[in-house]
Amino acid sequence: MLMEIKNMDKSFVIGKESFKALQNVSLGIDRGEIGVILGPSGSGKSTLLNIIGGIERADRGSVVIDDVDLTQINDFKLTQFRRNSIGFIFQFYNLIPNLTVYENVEVAANISKDALDIDEVLHSVDMSEFKHRFPRELSGGQQQRVSIARAIVKKPKFLLCDEPTGALDYHTSKEILKLITVINKKFVTTVLIITHNTAISAIANRIIKLRSGEVIENSINDNVLPAERVVW
Repeated sequence: MLMEIKNMDKSFVIGKESFKALQNVSLGIDRGEIGVILGPSGSGKSTLLNIIGGIERADRGSVVIDDVDLTQINDFKLTQFRRNSIGFIFQFYNLIPNLTVYENVEVAANISKDALDIDEVLHSVDMSEFKHRFPRELSGGQQQRVSIARAIVKKPKFLLCDEPTGALDYHTSKEILKLITVINKKFVTTVLIITHNTAISAIANRIIKLRSGEVIENSINDNVLPAERVVW
């Protein structure tokens, strides 16, 4: 198992009140799986993703990824873990506007100790012919492809996707979902997607549902569909 979380809590202080974002969360993801986390706004999806990605720290419990317990390491080692083991894909791309497509991916490659070939990665996401363009010259779908290339060039163990199709139209969303499944198979990258869109769970091996900070379902999908067959 690549990731195992046990009895994990996370709270935030808002004003004078303490708000429990996650309560007694326990779940696991096997290496090479695609997992989808579903839940309404405020259910704790983003907080859970941020803890798995080493951006936030849990208050209680254990978060073990590839035999490293993120709750037991110092800030420097947590930064190194995030740099070497985690790739992030965001809803709004977060590309550097004054760098070309190639340079945006190169930035991530330069901080990796074992990066993939940039041209190979751009070819994998069908962006080779656009590598000298700037983000402003690309469509939303093309920018998300660059975001995916930037994430996978580091050869991450875990690809964390925060609403990766949230800013895209239906057709482009399905193209991006298909690309994520291709990346999962080609690079044997474990993928975790958070989304409001329940239909996306059809492409996942594992479906996790959150409500009010608690896991209410952690199930295996025995009928995984290719992305092109998913409709909503």
